[in-house]
Amino acid sequence: MALAIRTRQMILASAAHAKGGGVKLVNPRIGLVGPSTVEYNHYGAINNSVYRNYGLASGPFTWALMRDRRAQILIEPKATGNFIAGDNQGVGGVGGSAYPAQIAAIKTRFAGVPTNKRMIYYDPGRNDLTDGHDLAYYQTFINRDVADMKAFGFAKILIGMLFNRDPAYGPPWEEGGVARATLAQINNWMTATFGADPDIKLIDFPSALIDPGTGNPLPGTMRSDYTHLTAKGGDFASVAVSAALAELCDAVPYPAPGADNLIAPLSGTGGSKTSVTGTVFDDWTAALTVNTTASVVASQVVLDGKSFQRFDISNTTSVPSGGAQLAFTKTTPIAVPANKKIGQRMRVKIPATNVPYMLFALLGTSGFSGIPTAARSHAIASIIDETANTPVEAAGTNFSGGFKFDGTKDMDLWIETPNFVQADVAGSSIGLALRLFFGNGGAGATLRLDVGEIQTFDWPT
Repeated sequence: MALAIRTRQMILASAAHAKGGGVKLVNPRIGLVGPSTVEYNHYGAINNSVYRNYGLASGPFTWALMRDRRAQILIEPKATGNFIAGDNQGVGGVGGSAYPAQIAAIKTRFAGVPTNKRMIYYDPGRNDLTDGHDLAYYQTFINRDVADMKAFGFAKILIGMLFNRDPAYGPPWEEGGVARATLAQINNWMTATFGADPDIKLIDFPSALIDPGTGNPLPGTMRSDYTHLTAKGGDFASVAVSAALAELCDAVPYPAPGADNLIAPLSGTGGSKTSVTGTVFDDWTAALTVNTTASVVASQVVLDGKSFQRFDISNTTSVPSGGAQLAFTKTTPIAVPANKKIGQRMRVKIPATNVPYMLFALLGTSGFSGIPTAARSHAIASIIDETANTPVEAAGTNFSGGFKFDGTKDMDLWIETPNFVQADVAGSSIGLALRLFFGNGGAGATLRLDVGEIQTFDWPT
């Protein structure tokens, strides 16, 4: 099964590259329209009075842009409510009747964006299928919305092909159920109607997520609500997103630090260590927490001509079910001038491993320095399997119930905050951290983490 999955993903990716041709877009902005499957690419934590924003590891666009960056999605925090907005206008629980308002919001945001930088992703969603609507209903609102998006002048329109909910969801999503039959009709109609349209690209999620033999989602890709993606599911689905973007957009090279960068290059050997041996760069702290005899050795390496901090982890058999935590944090907070909005990016590499793990990266640590509604931005986080979408921020019970990343493949990630952190009127001291949570990988299993090219940038206006 694992080989078959990887083979399908390789076919998806190679097919897109083979179809390439014509003038490609260069780092366009993507507006996102749809229900919760769109909204969950980025979300705000439901706790405290500070609306903390997370890039959800389960989001296929989050994974796609980390793996093969070809576009950008700019998110903004809201002063009230749990979820964030900006270029992601998705709202949980809605259907076709709600999409015109989302498209209107994207059009307003993109009014000043050059036409050749405008891209929009449209997810027709499955909520209307659960409510019993038929093909004609979908045809009506999809045609309405495509006409609206074309009239505005988006350079390209991405449309997500629908994939089956797990049959455990129950009627009407059981095998042979009416929702599955109608979903197939919708996908066939979209392929026939839009497949040859040069302005529209269909994203083939079924090929990335569905077992062709059963029509069911692949094992481990769906949460217990039988609707939304796990971290592994988002990773799988991102292959389809990347395939579409590769056909339409040029790859974006990782940038050198600009004049607006507020973080010094990695250098020196005077960093701090807690339960970690080896060498750590100046002004950085590496700390292993949780009662474990796992070994963490820090070293400094050069990858792609750049300095990286390396951590080699072994002897994980003593790690408890709640996992262990390796935190790599900037010792001295970043001094951000008054009212300035910044983002942050870094490169992270993790070779394939048998050790279960997940990542958490944030700009703006627990002191909440900065204006309250934009004090933290999380570039990546996994979640626990519950309706509250609680992010895993520390080792413990949330790790044991949280969605681990797919350790069968090498990770080479461009991790970037999806929204800004803003200093207050007096200027702010902003923290920066990367946390690796890991579990028991069994005898002889090892885990390697490389992190480097860490930089901040002024938020695009």
